[in-house]
Amino acid sequence: MKKTTIHQLWEYYRVKVLTLGAPPIQVRECQQAFYAGIASIMGEMFKIGTPDFTEEEGEQIVQEYMDELTFYVEAFKLRHGITTPCH
Repeated sequence: MKKTTIHQLWEYYRVKVLTLGAPPIQVRECQQAFYAGIASIMGEMFKIGTPDFTEEEGEQIVQEYMDELTFYVEAFKLRHGITTPCH
């Protein structure tokens, strides 16, 4: 399995989503939001298997996150006329 770093994910996002020639402040703020989002999700994932969340509850939470992300991505694609997979 090939490891993908968070930086690589950010670069993919930056190329696919940010407008070419976006001002540096926009790039910085988007990068901060991107990394904050990753940190938030990772914080929640590390709770799985602790007294806060059983493994079963964790599986349900992960599925709910995936459902929400899928909904968001599909809405984004529709708004922007994208017909190809976003991955």
